[in-house]
Amino acid sequence: MSTNYLSNYNFESLNSDQLQPRKDTGAKLKTTVPPPPGPPKVITDVAELENNDPALTESVAAALLGMARGTLKKMRSRKQGPDYFRTETGSVHYLLSAVLDYRAKRTVKH
Repeated sequence: MSTNYLSNYNFESLNSDQLQPRKDTGAKLKTTVPPPPGPPKVITDVAELENNDPALTESVAAALLGMARGTLKKMRSRKQGPDYFRTETGSVHYLLSAVLDYRAKRTVKH
């Protein structure tokens, strides 16, 4: 191989165990850093969500109803509480609309 080959590809030697780039080239890679993301958008209305009736986990549904997850589980076994569905893996989920409807029906108005 010619010496010109080495200088074109910016290596000191092809005989060394590791190929080292030259240190005297002065060329530096330009890296572009993406700008930091802006603050997250605060959603104030459920209608602003892409899916305005999302599926909630058992824990989130229980928190929205102000009860323990175990209480919600007992209510399910007694055929009480909001409507739910099971996924293929067997986990329980509630639609947001079902949880909000259940909470509205149980709200006492004076």
